[in-house]
Order: sequence, then structure tokens, then C-alpha cells
Amino acid sequence: MAPGARLLWWASLCLLCAGTHAANAVHQAERLTLTADSPHFMAPPPRIDVLPDTGWQRVSLPDVALPRDGQGEGITTTWYRLPVPAPHDNPTLYLPRWQTVGQVAIYGDGVLLWRSSGDLVWNGFNRPVWLPLTPLDGRAAPGELLIRMDSVTGLGGGLSRVYLDDTDALIWRYRTRLWLQAVLPGAIALVFLTLAAFGLSLRHSREDRTLSRLFLAAALLFALRGLHFSGPLDTRLMSSDWFGWLTVNALLGLVLVSLLFNLRLCQRRLPWLEYTLGGSLLLALLTSLPLFQASEQIVALAGATYGIALLLSSGAFTLVAVLAWRSGIRSAQVLATCNLIGLPLAAHDLLLMQYQINLEHPYLLVYWEITFCLLFSQILYRRYRQGVDALEHHRRILADTLARREQELDASYRKLREVEQRELLALERQRLMRDMHDGLGATLTNALHIAQQHRGEDDTLTRTLQEGIDELRQTLDSLTPVGNDLTTSLATLRYRLQPRLEAAGLTLHWSMDALPAQHTLTAEHIRHVLSILQEAITNILKHNRADTLHFSTRMDHGDVLIELTDNGTPFSPQNLSTAETSSVERRGRGLTNILSRAATIQAKASWQPDTVGTRFTLRVPGTRPTHHQPVPHQTPS
Repeated sequence: MAPGARLLWWASLCLLCAGTHAANAVHQAERLTLTADSPHFMAPPPRIDVLPDTGWQRVSLPDVALPRDGQGEGITTTWYRLPVPAPHDNPTLYLPRWQTVGQVAIYGDGVLLWRSSGDLVWNGFNRPVWLPLTPLDGRAAPGELLIRMDSVTGLGGGLSRVYLDDTDALIWRYRTRLWLQAVLPGAIALVFLTLAAFGLSLRHSREDRTLSRLFLAAALLFALRGLHFSGPLDTRLMSSDWFGWLTVNALLGLVLVSLLFNLRLCQRRLPWLEYTLGGSLLLALLTSLPLFQASEQIVALAGATYGIALLLSSGAFTLVAVLAWRSGIRSAQVLATCNLIGLPLAAHDLLLMQYQINLEHPYLLVYWEITFCLLFSQILYRRYRQGVDALEHHRRILADTLARREQELDASYRKLREVEQRELLALERQRLMRDMHDGLGATLTNALHIAQQHRGEDDTLTRTLQEGIDELRQTLDSLTPVGNDLTTSLATLRYRLQPRLEAAGLTLHWSMDALPAQHTLTAEHIRHVLSILQEAITNILKHNRADTLHFSTRMDHGDVLIELTDNGTPFSPQNLSTAETSSVERRGRGLTNILSRAATIQAKASWQPDTVGTRFTLRVPGTRPTHHQPVPHQTPS
């Protein structure tokens, strides 16, 4: 069951319970009908001394004293006389409903106790009467009650049952009916106006904007229609003529807005139907315009207006319901069902207004209007939630996009930092190379020239200076920004060592395959490789007494394989344990340096003696080592 249908069922049940039989309800009364000489309403006198004894008729309550038979003239006064039951602690009169175009007054023992207020036409017929019967001056409660009803002849008048009991026994009935008949419609109208204004202030698509405007129109019309039930009207705020014109025609506007809303939900347009209903509404507005009609005449035309509206809306609602069910859109189907439910409720209220059914029945169409507006609110709320969910979805997409952009910017920043570090490192290398070349290199070269001039080339000091210069040149070569190109570094080593080898009488045979770029070799790794090779060549020059040296490189299973083969004295590291000469000790320190440097870069150095000469092999891995071992202090060999 839809929320609106549940509310309608609950409200109707409460109203019926509030009007059911009570132990002290007055079901019988005496009625006297008099016709006034004056065609105008007179204020009820403060006291009634004498009433005719004849002409009283016993009637059952609720009673229709003046059936509605069209527009009449003159004033008819109807008296109801009823006794007050046995005394109670707090005797109270509760009158659920009375209805007439005129005024009502209640007398106790001939003294005026209560009278209707406000406009004579829109006089609060839907508001129950609550009247404590205990006088404030301490006198006893009245023993007889008189109810006076002044009505326009021909426009009808009637009275519901009268309840006389203690206040505690009746108060819940009075409050329930008052709240449901007068307070609830006005409160909900205010809520709907607030929701409609809020919904219109939001940004919508073109379709939702149309629905929001229709909902605002429905909320305004419902608020105007609710004024019809919240009387009595204070004519100082609005004249009776214009009030009746607005409230009567507001119902026709609600019918038109409901149809337009339902068609928009079905995503259909029926121009002929929309123009027909719009023209009917315009005709009703012009016909009942207060410039041409008095307030009493508007009331007389209201019944005919409601009847014509019921006939037109019956066919229109049925047609739109068929379209809604064919569309398969649930919101359109629910609204169409709600509109169809409103048809029998409208017929009920029309009969009640014509005094054709029990006067204690509540007007029910106002609750259809509540469910109608509740359904509007639910539809717009769902559209609003869909919009919010869509915005949230876009927000998440933007957040993800922003996160990705931040990651990309962070990666770009890291790359820029790496480039800056490489540039700074290159600049620092160039500075070190320049300082070492211009400073230490120049000093060593001058020292070598001096030593050669004074002691000869075979002097130990001369060899030591030459080795220092070669070591310095090797360091400078490793710092040269050639990247990870091992081939270029080896070619530079050959260029550096070629003069020294030729001076020592050693013939060099160079055989080197093209080596691919080793991305895992850094400048530090290349420097270790060059130092190992230079140390090995130095040992060959000093100790092996060779005259031929073969240098070769090639790739072997992803590793770089470098081989030095000489034709001198065979050599094996195992012989170092029995060596006793100082030269062998010096060689041992050189071999230790070679092995330590090879371990640092996770390379493998090995010697293989032959009958003639020795083969030295250095295998450099193709993957970068994960740990670096410290290079110990190197002792020159």
C-alpha cells in the first residue's frame, strides 16, 4: 500500500472512531422552524425569554433541517431543544459538525453560551464545537439547551448528534476531529509550500524543473483549498466573495495540475485534453468571479462546479491511468491510481455538501489532496536523490582523476628531481675531474719529469709515479659521463695503457666484440672493472715476464666476459701460501685488491695457468648487485 493510501485509511478510521456512538450522545431532539420577517441576518440575542409552545417536532440526530434545493431568498431560523442529562462533575457539550450558510448560537436555560463567528458563509462548518457547561460564577449547569441555526433559505442546513458528558470522556473525540478536520490540512499545506520552494530553488534538468513548478502550483492550490476547511473566515483579512472564489476554484486547479503532472511522468502530451481542462477552469473562474456573483451565489454555484469537475476528471483520470499503466513507469502508475481513488471521495463530499448522507461524515477529498501532494514530494525527493547520487558519482570520478593526476605529478616531480640530481652529479664530476687533472695530475706529472731527469726511468720512484698517474687517469676515465657504456671505457683504457705496454716491450693483441649497453652498470662499477684490469696488467708487467698479451671481451649467457692471456711465467693464486719473497707478497696484496673489487660488484675473477703463460678471466654479471661490499684500502703492487 502506498504511503498516501495508508494515511488516507488511517485518517478516515480516526474520524469514524471520533464520531461513533457514545453513552451520553443525544440522539433525539425537538425542532422548531421559523421564518424571519427580515431578509438579513440578525445577531443572536443574549437571552431568550419566550419561544412558541406549538410547532415543535421530535427529530432524530443527526438532522437535516433544511434540504438544499437551490438558491433561495430570506432567512429561516431552526431551533433544537434538548435536555441536559444527570449532573456531572464537569459537564461539557461536544458538537462534531454543523453546516449551514448562516450562523449558529447555543443557549443554556435561555442564556447565550456560544455563537459562531466570522463570515456567515465561510463560518467554520468543519470545526467542531467544544463548550463547557459549568458557569464560571459557580451556578449550577443548565438543565435545558437550545441550539439556534439561522440559514439562507434554499441553501440547506443540518446538525450532527450532540454529546453531553464529562470533559475527560469527550476530550479525545474533540481533539481528534479538530486535528484531522482543521489542523492537519493547514499544517501539511505549510510543509508542502516549504518543500516546493526548496525544490524550486535547486538546479534541475528541464524535465525536473517543469515538475518542480507543477509541484509548487499544487502546493499553493492545496494551501488555498485548505483555507476552505480551517475557518471561520475573518473578513477583515479577505472579503467573503474573493475567499469563496479562490477556495472553490482551487480544487479545479488541483485536478488540472494533477493531470499535467501525471502526463509528464508518463512522458506523454495530450494537448487536446490539456486545453479542454484548462478552458473549463478558465470558464469556471470567469463564471464565479466576484465582480458578477455574491458570496451566497458562489456557494450555490459550487455544487454545480464540483459536479461538472467530477464528470470531466472521471474521463480524464481514466484515460491518463491507461497511459500510465502502458508506460510502465511506477511513479506515473501510483499517481494515476491515487487520482482514481480521489473520484469516489469527491462524489462522497459532493453528496455530503448536498445533505444527502450523514452529516457527521468527514470531508474526505482533502485527504486525497494530502496524499496527492505527498506523492508529489516523494517523486521530487527521488529525483533529488538521483541528482545527489549523480553528483556524488561525479565527485568520486573527479577525486579519482585528481588522485591520478597527483600521482602523475608526483612521478614527474621525482623524474625532475632525478634529472636535477644527475645534472648536479655530472657537474660535480666535471669539477672533480678538472681539479684532479689540473691539480693532482699536473703535480704528479711534474714529479715524474723531475724523477726521470735525475734518476732514470728504471728507478722505483719513477715507476711508482707512473703507476699513480695511470691510476689517476683511470679514475678520471671512470668519471667521464659516458653512461653505462663499458665498451667506450675499455677503449679508453687501451688508449691509456698502450704507450706503457709498448715501452715495456709487451705486444698487445686486442679482440673485443660489441657489448650491449649494461643498464645495471654505474660509474662506480665501471671504475672497479677498470681498476681490476689495470691491476692484472700491472702484475703481468711486473712478475710474468711476458712479451705478448691478448685482450678479448664477449657476452656469455648475459654476462660480460673479459679475458687477459699472456705468454709469460704460469701463475696460480694457490702458490701464494708458500711464497716468501717480497715480490710475491706484493703480488698477493694486489690479488687481494682484485678479489675485493670483484666481490664488491658481484663479479668473479679467476686465473688459469697453462704450460706457457696464464689466462685471467673476469666475469661481470648482467644484473646489478643488490649489496655493495666496502672496498678495502688498496696497496699498490
